Amino acid sequence: MKILSKGKRSGFTLVELLVVMAIMAVLMGLGGAMINGVGKGRSMDSAVGQFRQMLEEAQRTAQRCGTYSRLVIAKDEKNRSDRSPHLRWMAVQTFQRKPGQEPTEVNPKGSWKTTGTPKLLPQGIYFSPKHSRALEWSHGSKDVMGRDTVSLPGRAGMEVYCIEFDDKGRFVAPNADPLTATRPCRMVLVAGRPGTGKGAADGILPVPLGKDGKPGVAAGVLVWPHGKIEALRTREQIFDN
Repeated sequence: MKILSKGKRSGFTLVELLVVMAIMAVLMGLGGAMINGVGKGRSMDSAVGQFRQMLEEAQRTAQRCGTYSRLVIAKDEKNRSDRSPHLRWMAVQTFQRKPGQEPTEVNPKGSWKTTGTPKLLPQGIYFSPKHSRALEWSHGSKDVMGRDTVSLPGRAGMEVYCIEFDDKGRFVAPNADPLTATRPCRMVLVAGRPGTGKGAADGILPVPLGKDGKPGVAAGVLVWPHGKIEALRTREQIFDN
């Protein structure tokens, strides 16, 4: 028999193979997480751009038609649950005035009509009423987003959230007096999936969940009373009270 000289060997031991496999598994996990994070970030960028375009469309419609218009946000039409909003569906509506009504008069004497083409936020991105709120340092009307039950194309009696603009394209509280100042408001989108658990809100479980217990991937816009719409770029801008 040929005897190997001391200090020389062929192949790897079982322990060495297990160590190499463990390292490869960790690296693959990290790579997958990075790719997943990049994918969610790109989807969020697309969602914010789409959301902002819909707000601006509602604003332009109000100015063009000389009446109130609003962006309505409802749950995905595939979701039949009344207890889980899953808010992804968006459409622009215009207030139809009765003869003799003033442009600033929005009341039950008129009705809202859906205009344009409704759109869905990208898969896995949802509007969050809980995280969307008025800036607390400002003054004026308390409620900046409306709630309504309306008939939408193909869907009757849907509960929606409303973001309204007046005939001058200004952001206004629902049914607000024209002389009452509306507070600036953050409109926030989060990445996640339908579910419950730690950090869940509005029927959505954030994926991932940040170390602060809030959605790990979130973005949105800030809407000012005069109508300017700005992007929210940092977590402090999105979640700071």
